This record gives sequence, C-alpha cells and structure tokens, in this order.
Amino acid sequence: MRLLTLCMLILAAPSSFATGLVFQNLDADEFRTLVSEFSANLTQTSVAGASTLSGAFGFRFGVVTGRTNTPELNRLVQEVNPGRTRSSLPHIHLLGELKLPLGITVETGFMPKVGTDDFKYTTFGLAAKWTPTNMFSNSLIHFAVKGHVQRSYVEFDYYLANQPTRYEYRGVVSGLSAGLSFDITPMIEPFIAVGVVNGAGELKVNGSNTVFADPTFQANSAAQATVNTPMYVMGIDFKMGAI
Repeated sequence: MRLLTLCMLILAAPSSFATGLVFQNLDADEFRTLVSEFSANLTQTSVAGASTLSGAFGFRFGVVTGRTNTPELNRLVQEVNPGRTRSSLPHIHLLGELKLPLGITVETGFMPKVGTDDFKYTTFGLAAKWTPTNMFSNSLIHFAVKGHVQRSYVEFDYYLANQPTRYEYRGVVSGLSAGLSFDITPMIEPFIAVGVVNGAGELKVNGSNTVFADPTFQANSAAQATVNTPMYVMGIDFKMGAI
C-alpha cells in the first residue's frame, strides 16, 4: 500500500504542475517573471541542514516534494482566463545523498521522464556540500557551504483561442549558499541559510502565435531569459531515524 501511494504521488505531483498554465501576450518583463517563479520551484534541494550524516560513509535516499507560491504567475494566467488560478506550483524529485570523508556530502535529485501524450516532465540535479565543523565531533553548531545545479524540462499542451498549442520549457538553476544548523536535541535540528541563485529559462511554443508580445522574441515562437536573485532558507530537520 505504501509503495502504491508513493507511485501515485510521483505520477500525480508533476502532472499537476501544468494544470491551468496558459500565457498570452507576454512582454520581456513578464517572461522574466515566469522564469523567476519557475526557477524558484525547480531548484535542487535536500530540505536538510548543514550537518552531515553519521558514519564514515553515511547515505540516505527518499522523496522530496512541496509547493512554491507563484503570485505573479497566477496574475499572468488570470489575464488570459479569469476563471483559472495558478497561485502555486508543485515539485517532486527522488533524492540520493552520500557522505564522504572530510565533511563532504554529495547529493542528487532526479525524476525520470514521466507523463502522458499531452504532458511530460523530467528533472536532474546535483549538489555538493562541505561541512568543516564536522571535524569537531562535539560541535553543536554546524556550518556548511553548498553549490547546486538542476536541469528541468516540462512539456504540456493547451488550447489557446481554440488552437492546440504546445509549450516546451527548459530551465537550468544553479546557486551557492552558506548555512548554519543547531543541534537542539538529537532529533531536532533547526537551520538557516543564505545564498544566490541563477535561473536560465527557455520557452518554445508550437501552435498559437499570440503567446509572446515582445518583438525581440524569436518569431513569436521562443523566448529566453536569465534571472539572478538572493536565496533565504529556514527550516527544521526532524531526525526521526534517531528513534
């Protein structure tokens, strides 16, 4: 039953990404907004603090999923169809994490291509974290620096003005951050981090020629943009495996 539930989650979460996504007459600033909120949702993360796993070569694996608030994306959607809302986007990936000597941790987040004829989704990310405080076994405060990159692809269909239109979005998100964790108890580890993120996105459209309004876009069929933004992270890691 648990395996069936997990499989349904893996299939359902990506497909809901494209539900209700429709854009029209995007200018350059609006397209940058789209790339910014897509990039926020498609950033490699392990949802964990600065500390490392236990053991000389600790490892873990699992599923990371969540939702990203997208107020500007919702505004763009409602400009085309006021009856639709898109105030958040889901994300999901399988996570693998491996602890190496010298406080180094490598991780990957990926989702093999899933979907149907009118929707496809795949993502692959890598990250490396260095925790120098790992060399002090009794330290209750952990400091780490982390670099990450994630490449994603989303393809979906929509009828725009009664014309079938296919959207293809490719995005690459990379970043660097520094974080702190605090061992309050063996099971509770709050953490904070700050960093910078770079998001590059490309949207290709096959069908309607009304998606883009800016004359610099490629013949109303493709657009590219890059955004840079600070990143702030705050959370609590509940280490249930300690029970």
